[in-house]
Amino acid sequence: PFAATDPRSREIASLRRAVAANPNDLPRALRLARLDIELSRQRSDPRYLGHAEAALAPWQGHDVPQVLVLQATIQQSLHDFESALRSLERALQLAPDSAQGWLTRAVVLTVRGRYDEARASCARLVPLASNLVVAVCQSGIDSVTGKASDAYARLGEMLARAPEISPDEEGWARSALAEYAVRVGKLDSVVYHNRLGSQ
Repeated sequence: PFAATDPRSREIASLRRAVAANPNDLPRALRLARLDIELSRQRSDPRYLGHAEAALAPWQGHDVPQVLVLQATIQQSLHDFESALRSLERALQLAPDSAQGWLTRAVVLTVRGRYDEARASCARLVPLASNLVVAVCQSGIDSVTGKASDAYARLGEMLARAPEISPDEEGWARSALAEYAVRVGKLDSVVYHNRLGSQ
């Protein structure tokens, strides 16, 4: 667990107080929901998904694209894939330039085995996101459709020559690379290091 002095712990506590005092503060509610979803993944604890849902509750049933995408993420995490796809469909009707919406849709469709539709969602990312994000999207589909070795090699090369990227983006891409390594029996060859340590 995070210590009380941890910056993210302090941010979450501050956001919870702010959202409790003003539930209609959308920017803070969105930030809190994202942090709760992240904690749910890190700790494998679905209770944080409930916290995220509570933060977004005032906008339930309203057409707010960012809320719909986060609701879809929660629904996906709870394996309610059809509801997630419906939320994403509405979000992308309202905001067709939502990179997170297309990425989340690709992930859900891949889980459902609808690979052609997932690839089409990845293609929509090309003008909206970095080359690395597009590569992770596409390689995720390849890794479960008989091309795991190619996906592992391509993403590894992409990471090796990627320009400056955020720690979050790099961590996400390396997590995907590790998944592919497991699928091709190369887990021992995955080396985790930060970009400065590799130079």
